[in-house]
Amino acid sequence: MSEEEYDAVLSVKADFIPYNFSRDWAFYGNELNVPMLWNSNFYMTVETTKLLRVLMDI
Repeated sequence: MSEEEYDAVLSVKADFIPYNFSRDWAFYGNELNVPMLWNSNFYMTVETTKLLRVLMDI
């Protein structure tokens, strides 16, 4: 990821609390590591819930 792409990612982050941020923390290998959030009204099957538990971070 280029510096320009990285700066674009940081420009849209929703967390406006200032803290030290290191570019090294954002990567796992060469891939950008972004937490996945599932927002739902929870009208879903048990099977869907089990699948999402494995795939989603939050």
